[in-house]
Amino acid sequence: MHSHRRFVLPRHRLIVAGAFRIAGFVIGVPSLLATLGFMGGAVIFGSGPPPDNSPYLSLKTYGPAGALQNGAQAVGNVFSFMDMLATHILAVLAIFALAVTLFAVLLYLIGRGLKAAAAWARIVAGLLTVVVLANCAIALTALPRGGEIADGLVMAGLVYGLWVLIWKFDGRGAAIGSPRA
Repeated sequence: MHSHRRFVLPRHRLIVAGAFRIAGFVIGVPSLLATLGFMGGAVIFGSGPPPDNSPYLSLKTYGPAGALQNGAQAVGNVFSFMDMLATHILAVLAIFALAVTLFAVLLYLIGRGLKAAAAWARIVAGLLTVVVLANCAIALTALPRGGEIADGLVMAGLVYGLWVLIWKFDGRGAAIGSPRA
């Protein structure tokens, strides 16, 4: 007797779940490192001395030494202002990097939810896929030829993901020749 082995098609849901988890990891690790770096920079810059708000010395009383002191105080105040500006810019960048990190965590959790066939993950992944697909379609109007090709490949992957989320979500592997194939 000859036994026939059936070729089992890939479990599409698991492929899409893996893509979400990988995207979460690839986006999350650098953004977490950026968050820590920006926060560290803000702390370092924020620990600088405050501006010297003492009154300037009288040039009549102190002469050239007073002028030198006043110039040094003015330069120090400029550096204190730049320090404060850098601290605020780094703090804003840290907040944005943290938002990207949290988005990456969401992507990873969506991937875990899709692997477990959770309905919430299917809905959120579908909505997110539609939004990114619309963004890619809009980007086609502004991209040069090489960018259009890359955007088209991304769109093909997104359409595959949407197809899986809508029609192939049950995740049972279908065999070639079976009614589901």
